[in-house]
Amino acid sequence: GQVTFHRFSNDGKSSSIFPATERLRQHWPHVFEVSAIDDMPTARLDTVLAEAGVPPGEVGLLVLDVQGAEMLALKGAGRYLDCVEFLQVEISQEAIYQGGAAFAELDAHLAGLGFTRGGKVPWHGDVVYRRPPIAGSVAFHGAAPARGPEPTGRPAGPYRGQFGQDRFVHETFFPNQSQGVFFEAGVADGERISNTLFFERTLGWSGLLAE
Repeated sequence: GQVTFHRFSNDGKSSSIFPATERLRQHWPHVFEVSAIDDMPTARLDTVLAEAGVPPGEVGLLVLDVQGAEMLALKGAGRYLDCVEFLQVEISQEAIYQGGAAFAELDAHLAGLGFTRGGKVPWHGDVVYRRPPIAGSVAFHGAAPARGPEPTGRPAGPYRGQFGQDRFVHETFFPNQSQGVFFEAGVADGERISNTLFFERTLGWSGLLAE
């Protein structure tokens, strides 16, 4: 299909297929829409992954940070979501994009699919969900590791997540897991505040990034 893509002032970090609400402008007054591109082509997530040659069973961790379009991405994941065991998704408890998914709606949708939410729910930020895969995932092997402590504050060292998301996922679910496969949507430059770069460079994971 075709959508209008709204460019924002902060180097694309807040750019979205949805326009901003007044709440976004109040909370981040330095972030504002600078232009719009009409008729931007779109594709379903399962189509993008299939065209990239990624088999559904190899995606065990899915990271979505797509500025209000998380529900659309989930509904377009198809068979890939059946194989996902861990899901990290950006949420907002108040609408900051017009037409964007509300947290209550997204949380209920994932609960209906059998996902269990872990950790605290921020006003705006990332939430981690877990569910045994429905169909044939080969991304992870062996018993699930014991839960580790939830990190606080911005991580140091090899971690790159903006609010410690990669450290939380690593210490909680994958303290000894190497050679995994990830997909991350909404990656900016893919390095500065990446949620998956640690897994690639430190643990030898492979995956696909999309912005």
